[in-house]
Amino acid sequence: MERGNEWSVRVAKGIGQRVAYYRKRADLTAVMLSARCEERGLPLDRNVIAKLENGHRNSVTVDEVYVLAAALDVPPLLLLFGVGTEETAEVLPGNDVPAFRAAQWVSGAGPLPGPEDAAVVTALSVENAGTARPLVLYREHDRFFEAEVRALGDAAGLDDQAEAGGPNAHSFAAGATALRQMAAGYRAEQERLREQAQALGIRPPDLAMVLLRPEAGLPGDDLAEGKQP
Repeated sequence: MERGNEWSVRVAKGIGQRVAYYRKRADLTAVMLSARCEERGLPLDRNVIAKLENGHRNSVTVDEVYVLAAALDVPPLLLLFGVGTEETAEVLPGNDVPAFRAAQWVSGAGPLPGPEDAAVVTALSVENAGTARPLVLYREHDRFFEAEVRALGDAAGLDDQAEAGGPNAHSFAAGATALRQMAAGYRAEQERLREQAQALGIRPPDLAMVLLRPEAGLPGDDLAEGKQP
């Protein structure tokens, strides 16, 4: 048997062990997990699940990982790598690295770690991400979006306190103004990243996502409510 095939069997065995771990944590039987998989669009017989958990499968398909993760309510990455349960992961034949570093590589948050630099933490930026650049750019955009949402939400809270009056009303109002200025800065960073995406030939993150959080007072809320800006 070729080494690559041996590695594929080990990968499948590891996934099966993690499926069993999370199934038992969720207090599910194999029959219950099978039913959940079918509800999510991919029937997996209980015998198929049992073979996987007992290490009798030579491979696991991507769609099986997806549906099992959804049925177990865990991120697919936790079926691929034992982050929090196992020390290392064999990302390539004979290449054992810390499980979290392996997960970072698959998620685009870090480079492919090698056995010589497994302990080295390398944060990827849009500039040094290489082919992982779209993932890093979208993650950065999402981070600034969430910061904008938080800042505007906190500003709205201070507005309420300012409107209630009292000796600190002026301070609350000033704090709200400062938070809105911070939010404007976060919005500018999102615009910068969208422009950078276009310049790199990457589809920019969708502006429509701001309409998902109208309670935060984001620009676009009036449009979401059918009002004119």
